[in-house]
Parts: sequence; C-alpha cells; structure tokens
Amino acid sequence: MLDLTQAIHAIEHGLLKPRAERADPPERMDLLERMAHYRVPGISLALVDQGELAWAQGYGLLEAGCEGDVTPETIFQAGSISK
Repeated sequence: MLDLTQAIHAIEHGLLKPRAERADPPERMDLLERMAHYRVPGISLALVDQGELAWAQGYGLLEAGCEGDVTPETIFQAGSISK
C-alpha cells in the first residue's frame, strides 16, 4: 500500500528541474514552480493506487488571466498527449 502523504509531497515538491546538461546534478522544484516555468495556468492531477483513485487535486486557474480555480472535477480537452 502506498504512503499517500509521501506520494503527495513528492508530486507537489519533488519534480526534477530541467537541466542544461546531464552532468549537472539534479535539483528539485515545486509543482507550482514547474507550472510557472512552462506557463501552464492550471492542471488537475490524480493518483491511482492498486486500481483505485487514492487522491485528486486541482492547481492553478482554468484560463490564464481569468478567475476560476481548477478542481479535481475540471474537464480538460486532451489533445495529442502521446507526443
């Protein structure tokens, strides 16, 4: 079974920073920092453990420059996500 508190912390605070070269040591960044880096106004994340929804959370805004927070129920259009 997954330690949900540790998993959420890793998602929110354990992302690797983009590196100029592979020789650079990896640094960590927060999810909100990563969103700002790539100019992503909002995302919704879900964590599935053993086939069951363990956690879901929305971050940011529905649209850049507008009001309205993303929630776990926010529907996003998924374009070509395999590229």
